Amino acid sequence: LALGGSAERSLNMAVLKLLSFLVVIVAILVGSLIAGVPTKMGVWRWVATNVETKLVGMAPAFMSAEHYEYSFEQLRRLDLTGQNAIVTGANVGLGYATSLHLARQGAHVILACRNKGKCANAAASIRANFTAAAVEALVLDTSSLKSVREFVAQVPLALVRLGGSLDMLVLNAGIGILPEAQISVDGIELMFATNHVGHQLLYSLLLPLMDSGGKAGVSRVALVSSVAHFDSYEYGVALSREQLNSAPVSAKGYGQSKLAQVLFAQEATERLGAGSKVCVNALHPGGVDTNIWRQLREMLGESVLGRLVWKAMELIRKDFMWRAEDGALTQLMLAADSAEVVRRGARGKYFHPQGVEHPPCAKNAANKTLQHAVWTFTEQLIAEGPQ
Repeated sequence: LALGGSAERSLNMAVLKLLSFLVVIVAILVGSLIAGVPTKMGVWRWVATNVETKLVGMAPAFMSAEHYEYSFEQLRRLDLTGQNAIVTGANVGLGYATSLHLARQGAHVILACRNKGKCANAAASIRANFTAAAVEALVLDTSSLKSVREFVAQVPLALVRLGGSLDMLVLNAGIGILPEAQISVDGIELMFATNHVGHQLLYSLLLPLMDSGGKAGVSRVALVSSVAHFDSYEYGVALSREQLNSAPVSAKGYGQSKLAQVLFAQEATERLGAGSKVCVNALHPGGVDTNIWRQLREMLGESVLGRLVWKAMELIRKDFMWRAEDGALTQLMLAADSAEVVRRGARGKYFHPQGVEHPPCAKNAANKTLQHAVWTFTEQLIAEGPQ
């Protein structure tokens, strides 16, 4: 059906008006979200409570302050004098905030970071913030088994300088979703190597320094996992190098590495036994505005759509996510507050902000066969070395 010039112009005008109307509606909706209207109405809290419980603590909007189960007031009452901690990925974000607060409460903190200069700068920044801070910077790249072993070789001397055994181990270092497949120097898919394998080796090598329970009588290990562990591959976690390295790049690969950490906490707890003086737990820090989002920016590229999505993400980051300091609170509880860990019987558990124990992915985390197999597979990768 052919339209005359006037009719065609009228149709075009109608389409433009409709598009303008839709743009306004979208702008109002986005503006309302960012302005916090649903938050003030309790919409997000209702969703997290009644629709999708794994969203509990995902962002401040998903829980009200009265539902926090741990606070900075409780943290500030702790005296960690004479206790020693290692925090991986300590130069930025959650790791830096964790290190700073541990130092403020009197702990001696070893900052373990991939970049020597950035690590030294982070230590200097903590000392500038808190002049009495006892912090030391050591190089550690968790994607490299050699780097992990070289780091551990330095730890006993560092602890001698700091005094005592190892009381707290915060396995925080990690990378986000990669834009393309990458393999570590040891021939292991990079996210899995960085987020999981290197940390399991680090834990295994440091365990003898924690067995005594340290000054508080119980040493604490906190694994920074993610709610992304609910969204791994159908098989949960790969159990062969070929399967691990051949999987297509996707968010599920990140979820796989984080599921491995949840299983790690459970398996380590079983292996330690009920009478152990070491408590190992995993946590999701929530959606936190940290440098990990830079990787998303690189993935989105410079297309018009990519830039628009990034602008939207910047708004969400600034107004909807936890600050790094707030996101660090749950791992601080699990690492620093030995009395709280003991009171809750926190061994092999999984937590969400703020200090809320949460059931992990029922499908995979409850699979004991997978749990045991992932630990064994990780040990195999470590024993095989570079491929």
